[in-house]
Amino acid sequence: MPALQKASISNPSNDREHWSACHDCDLLLPIHDITENQVARCPRCNAVLYRHKKNSINKTLAFSLSALLFYIPANMLPILTLNIYGNMGRNTMLNGVFRLWEQGFWWMALLVAICSILMPLFELILLLTISVAIKRQRYSAVLPFAIKLQHLTSSWAMLEVYLLGIIVAIVKMSDLGELVLGQALVCYLILLVFTLCALQSYDRHSVWLATEILRNKTRNNVNMKNKSWPISRL
Repeated sequence: MPALQKASISNPSNDREHWSACHDCDLLLPIHDITENQVARCPRCNAVLYRHKKNSINKTLAFSLSALLFYIPANMLPILTLNIYGNMGRNTMLNGVFRLWEQGFWWMALLVAICSILMPLFELILLLTISVAIKRQRYSAVLPFAIKLQHLTSSWAMLEVYLLGIIVAIVKMSDLGELVLGQALVCYLILLVFTLCALQSYDRHSVWLATEILRNKTRNNVNMKNKSWPISRL
């Protein structure tokens, strides 16, 4: 794998719309296009500002759509089936939230529902929406809001933390009776892998640049239509 090359960002421009602040030292820097195998670094603190990801939109679209296909079976099918002296108990992700609520741990039930069920779904929908909009070259006022919202929800989606809890439960309950792993566990692992791949392939920098290009193109088309259809005064 070729090493990442450092892109030059030391030449400022007069276009203030294409400037960005370093997330570590807040140095104001111009935004430049970088090619494959290049990474843009801050000249003051050497922090990575952004890096080029090849075929980012297509990969994010494919991985987010694939993850959504496994979301429903991962949440609805039983993850574990425990048999203790003939008493069968099947556990799903939704049943775990309901049981926490019934036992009075409503705050924990809300936390599990938000971080392990709602936010991962919301994040995948946002990634799919952003990728489809840029892929089809369609701009709307919702697109910048969706990009900002995805950045906020990324810190709340914790599929890997819930998977760690499932592993701990398997280890602790293995001595209580006959433990059978369900189909939802396989779907959950696939969901986690596709979600991580979608997040890894998602390039926020290129998405913002593409959004700006689409916005300017839309404005130019609207201006051309207004000029071609003059309004006559009565």
